[in-house]
Amino acid sequence: MNYLNLIRYKNLLLLACMQCMLRYGVLERLDIPTQLTTLGFALLVLATLCIAAAGYIINDSYDSIADTINKPTRVYIGKHISEKTAMRLYVVLNSIGLICGFFIANSIGKSPFLILFVFIIIALHLYSSTLKPLPFIGNITVSLCIVASLLIVGLFELGINTNSGFTTQQTTAWKLIIAFSIFAGMLNLIRELIKDLEDIQGDHQAGYKTLPILLGIHRTAQLTAILTVLCIFGSALYIFVYVETTWMLILFVLTILGPLIYISTQLWEASKKKQFTRLSIAVKLIMGIGILLLPLLAKTIQYAS
Repeated sequence: MNYLNLIRYKNLLLLACMQCMLRYGVLERLDIPTQLTTLGFALLVLATLCIAAAGYIINDSYDSIADTINKPTRVYIGKHISEKTAMRLYVVLNSIGLICGFFIANSIGKSPFLILFVFIIIALHLYSSTLKPLPFIGNITVSLCIVASLLIVGLFELGINTNSGFTTQQTTAWKLIIAFSIFAGMLNLIRELIKDLEDIQGDHQAGYKTLPILLGIHRTAQLTAILTVLCIFGSALYIFVYVETTWMLILFVLTILGPLIYISTQLWEASKKKQFTRLSIAVKLIMGIGILLLPLLAKTIQYAS
């Protein structure tokens, strides 16, 4: 169980659900031919999860000082798992990810696509070793990795536009994948900032220069609230432009926009660790709801187009 907790298996399951929903809830639901076989897609998910798991390991390795203060019951490297074992597992997971990436890139005749997996590995390592202690840059880096891990599904399954162009359905699918990837990246950025607010004490002891340490808790919480409002406006704009069914608009307002509005108002006044913990969980729940809504959104967009 310590190894599963080390690689944040719950977050990995959420990532796998997002990727699977993009293929089976969007592409297949819209009857769009895909480039990868079932085995190829399974390897794509495996590659992404292995690289993400390795990212959690290297992050915990560099973050041990802050974690002993912020979450002492969830420190695994050095306590339950040796540093040497953790680094071996880090290398093995990244190697599996690259091997799977090489295989699926070559299976569709796009071997240069392997560079995407290399990019994510380097970005996650830089985040843990160098960028995480920096204000905002680290938060953006890890959020961009989330965006990349979702866009990669569209890239491998649909490819890029050629001279023959995409069909209307393929264009619709790409727009939805891009929109959801940006939405997921924004939610992750908001959650990363909330986690910085939650972990300010340990981060200060570790010598980090996160936004809450530089700007203070209140200002950072308000900045995060503003980013949440931008996410609300962006999501609302997309849904009101592309969806014409009233019931879907109501469902979206109740399950996505409403909770995000609540989070933004709570952030404006929040100041305690427990408040930020609850808000962080709420953001993750919204992400889960967004995943479940994808098949419905795909069909309603198809009907509206």
